[in-house]
Amino acid sequence: MFKNQDLRTGGFFELCIQVSESSKNDIVQKYFDFFWNQPNVEGPFDNNLKPINKIIDYRLEGILNIENVKIPFINFNIKEENPIETGSYWFDISFYITTIEKLFQIEPQNWDEKSNCPKELLEYLLQLMKKLYEIHPFKLALLDFEISGEYRIEDLKNLDFVNWSNSILYIGKENLDKVNEKNLKYVKILNE
Repeated sequence: MFKNQDLRTGGFFELCIQVSESSKNDIVQKYFDFFWNQPNVEGPFDNNLKPINKIIDYRLEGILNIENVKIPFINFNIKEENPIETGSYWFDISFYITTIEKLFQIEPQNWDEKSNCPKELLEYLLQLMKKLYEIHPFKLALLDFEISGEYRIEDLKNLDFVNWSNSILYIGKENLDKVNEKNLKYVKILNE
């Protein structure tokens, strides 16, 4: 099932975290070590599901065991390097929606219009986000369909910011000064 290409389609439901400046590898390493050592996470694997060393790579495959369901995912580690002074390091965990629908027996739908993420998966990702934040406060986190790279903490300063996806943007209170007052309605503070 985990190699079934028909289930690896349809876009991603994902947790995307703008961790830090791209020059700060040590913070992403802490996230990486914490996540891949969770008892309900198997991997990392290559794209043929063969075990590989636990080193940060751009794309790693894994299996999340949640509520007696084994769901494959991809961990993307994106280091923006041009220019490295202003780029960010991103830590993404992405699930194919076709796989979610099959494993959780959800009717296929248009995820652009309404996210139908199973409660148990959504709750797990929210708790994971909070634990990662406790390890080291990130700049911004997003949890939605095809959300990776759509917003950055820097975007929230703009008066003309448009939240086209109606996503909740998660930040810590130490980043409130980076958010224009007009955009506070899109933000959820993790550590209030």
